[in-house]
Amino acid sequence: MADFEGLIRQALVRQDDSDPAIREKIYQSSRNALERMIASAPNQGPDAAQAHRNALEVSIRRIEAGYDPAPPPMPQTLPPRMRSRDTDPAPAQPREPGIGVPPVGDPAGRAEPVLVDDPYAGYSDENGYDDRIDYGADDDDRDNVSRAMLARRGSSARRNLGIAITLLAILGFGWLGYTLYTTIFEKTDATTQAQNGNAQQSDPAGRDEPTDGTYLVLLSASDTAALDTQGRGTAEIVTQSNTEMLRLTSLRASDNKEETAKPILLAVQPGVLSRIAGKNVTVEIRAKSGGTGPANFSVSCDFDGQELCGRKRFRVGLQPEVMIFKLAIPASASSTNDAHFSLNTDITGSAALTGQGDVIDIQYARLRLDNE
Repeated sequence: MADFEGLIRQALVRQDDSDPAIREKIYQSSRNALERMIASAPNQGPDAAQAHRNALEVSIRRIEAGYDPAPPPMPQTLPPRMRSRDTDPAPAQPREPGIGVPPVGDPAGRAEPVLVDDPYAGYSDENGYDDRIDYGADDDDRDNVSRAMLARRGSSARRNLGIAITLLAILGFGWLGYTLYTTIFEKTDATTQAQNGNAQQSDPAGRDEPTDGTYLVLLSASDTAALDTQGRGTAEIVTQSNTEMLRLTSLRASDNKEETAKPILLAVQPGVLSRIAGKNVTVEIRAKSGGTGPANFSVSCDFDGQELCGRKRFRVGLQPEVMIFKLAIPASASSTNDAHFSLNTDITGSAALTGQGDVIDIQYARLRLDNE
């Protein structure tokens, strides 16, 4: 149980404790604070709450007793019982000469003892506060029990506080890790998007050199100038998951099932050729299926009549994937006017029934300079 007396005395030291009104204000503040504490601990039983209230009142009475003025001198009168006897018209009993007090054996004539140094003598606590010890226990015993109860409650509070601090630490470290993760990866994504954006803002076909000097964009959904689909297939821009993609489909020019569709051509512009001539590059094509299932397509590389990469076949699913292959560009490529990549989606048996190849969605096609 809390040391109410010590707490109240500390508050009185800071105030004008000679003023009864100020003391009463501090007492009432202590009562209000105790009620708030009881209300904030709903799991505490009514008996324990009342025990706290009783302890507070006992502390207040004990403190206030030290401020009460000295009691007035005792009147030179006999106790009430003696006065009632004097006023009684009945004759007094005979006494022995020289004796001014009633005999010891006469209980009616014995004066009741009065404790003048205790202004609360005879006070009876209606609630019978015992602080969970015997009524015969002194104040030291009560303080010892109160300190033991406080120690138990303090250890429980410390355990709860330790658990709360541990949970807050776990949440704090988790949030810190999440913040660092999102900050780092969002920054990386933003940097990549900025690089791609810079490359796309320049001519996607390579008429303007990209500012980063690493990627040269050949094709994007926002610019199809380098793409030739005439009599070879179809191309349209579609948006999926807030991302623009170029949908390509090979298409046969005739109903002859023995004849395959001509490849869709992706031209390499002279500005790009001058950058990649005599170098090793990596071709990157980010694509996915544009239908309800996997799709197949092939890529070949023709630079001034030379087939540099053979016929590479790829199979893509419903999620975007990056197709990568290496390519060594001859130094003579800088002087040619005929360099292109050939794309064909008519490479499966099912295309023979409709004359139309698989549907693929391309987000971009670009070259990465390996030596830069």
